[in-house]
Amino acid sequence: VKVEGLRDSLYFVSCEAVAAQLEALVEKTEDFTDSAYTSHEQRETIIQLCQITRQETKQLINTWRHA
Repeated sequence: VKVEGLRDSLYFVSCEAVAAQLEALVEKTEDFTDSAYTSHEQRETIIQLCQITRQETKQLINTWRHA
């Protein structure tokens, strides 16, 4: 039931909107971590997680488009 509800709620959201929201989030995250209070190692980890999330979201969107 929960999966069906998620599918129904995502029905009205375009793949492009999801991709754009993710890119905006990644950009804000990268800007936020680019400060003297974030160590280089922490920033690298955060950026790496953003890249993984971006890649996995693109795969999800491709699957979503072909479903």
